[in-house]
Parts: sequence; structure tokens; C-alpha cells
Amino acid sequence: MDDMRAADVVIGHAGAGTALEVLRERKHFLMVINDELMSNHQKELAIALQNEGYLRYCYTNTLADSIISFDKEFVSKPFPPPKPQLFSNFVDNIFFT
Repeated sequence: MDDMRAADVVIGHAGAGTALEVLRERKHFLMVINDELMSNHQKELAIALQNEGYLRYCYTNTLADSIISFDKEFVSKPFPPPKPQLFSNFVDNIFFT
């Protein structure tokens, strides 16, 4: 975690946990998709997060070119903080109303 906090740009795999960690630290993020996975949820997540302006993504076979062309001036949209109360409110509404 200290390495991530000290970094200007984080390059990491396209797992949801990694994405949340990096985005909550408000770092430039180059998300790398493993395109050999079946029913590739990594790709879906990466596309959605890039379309929202939170990060940039690439594939393993384009990683070197993506690093070279990565624009650190890209201003990513700040990722919203978690709202844990939403889930408990949802459950309360189902069981207690």
C-alpha cells in the first residue's frame, strides 16, 4: 500500500479489489486486462470504469505501448467514497417495513 501511495501512476490487474484500492487512493491507474479469461468480467469492469473517466485500461499484449503512451496529464474523475449505509438501508427496507 505504501508503494501505491508513493506512486504517480499505478499499473495493476483488472480485479475489482485492485481497482477499488487504487481509485480510493485517487491515483492514475492503468488497468491491465487478462483477456484469456472466459466470460471476461475484467474487461466489462475496465470498460465501464474507463467510460466513466476513472482510469485507462489495456491488455497484456498492449501493455508496453500503453505505458509509453500513457498520459499522466489525463485527469481522472474522483472516485466516490463508499456508502456502506446504502446496503443496510436496503436490507432494513426488505425485512423491517
